[in-house]
Amino acid sequence: MPTYEFHHIIPLTSAQKGTLASLVTDWHAFTFRAPRFIVNCRFVDIRAAPLEDNYIGGKPFKSNKLFVSLRSGTGRTEEQYANMTGKLIDMWHEAVKGTPSPDNELKDVFAMGTLDSAYARG
Repeated sequence: MPTYEFHHIIPLTSAQKGTLASLVTDWHAFTFRAPRFIVNCRFVDIRAAPLEDNYIGGKPFKSNKLFVSLRSGTGRTEEQYANMTGKLIDMWHEAVKGTPSPDNELKDVFAMGTLDSAYARG
């Protein structure tokens, strides 16, 4: 089942999480012609994690990131994948809104087609 896991360094309200989950679910279901009930969204608040637990380029660094896990080999087109990251970044900005700052930006989006086998809710 597709999983969208947001690692965030800004506090997200329940309303913001709900908006993101709804936008992502609607987009995924429409784009990939999939049922909504299979789309998973998870939010991981990494503000409290020690800076030494997050490295980029060999140096401690924290930023907002999104990791997407999808089944591979399901007939998705290159165009769907090419447009995916931009759409997800737009959804983030729509849900987060507020004062523009480096901390509010979604810095990284990683989409991985890794779920070649899954069992979900029977």
